Amino acid sequence: MSRKLAEKRDRREAQQRRQEEQRRAARRRNFITTGIAVVVLAGAVALIIAERAREAAPVGVAASEASCAPIQTYELQKGTHIEEGATHPPYNSTPPTSGPHYVGPAPAGFYPAPLRPEQLVHNLEHGQIVLWYRPDASEETITAIEALIDREPLAQEAALLAAPYDGVPDADSFVLTAWGASQSCDRVSQEVVDEFRAEYQGRGPERIQGIPPFRPQT
Repeated sequence: MSRKLAEKRDRREAQQRRQEEQRRAARRRNFITTGIAVVVLAGAVALIIAERAREAAPVGVAASEASCAPIQTYELQKGTHIEEGATHPPYNSTPPTSGPHYVGPAPAGFYPAPLRPEQLVHNLEHGQIVLWYRPDASEETITAIEALIDREPLAQEAALLAAPYDGVPDADSFVLTAWGASQSCDRVSQEVVDEFRAEYQGRGPERIQGIPPFRPQT
């Protein structure tokens, strides 16, 4: 074989080796990229599963561990509209469950600062549920109450409110109220809250906001 042919063959073989090395490098990059994508996707799926599991898990303790009193019902007081700051006859329950109230209700949600009872009574009249908690309630209790609120839809029909209230009985951490009814508890139990809502939510005398009856998720 002539020297020229030998050099040509060597160049061809060198080129083939370079091309093969480039193909191997491309395969390695594809493998690494695919591996990273799989890891990221798996992590995202795991986070979604964990979040859904967290959302599905009931908030708080079982009903048997919540130390709740039986539901109390009260004679309904007339739901007269009053101006802010106006005097009115005393409420017949603590917290109030019916009676005179301000013209404007409060938006649904969690409140870290107190609201006027006269405002929240209007929410009760609309069929919403108000959870009045002790200002000095434990961090566990307040965190659980916030978790309940966080699960509420952000639409207009959201029906659950929570606000601190100085009149919660000493033996309890919070009181659930609806129009004409209340239930006090020491510990938060979603089971108890759901049962109370199923009984009373959406059943206020003034239903202009379309608060729907509550149906616990199964």
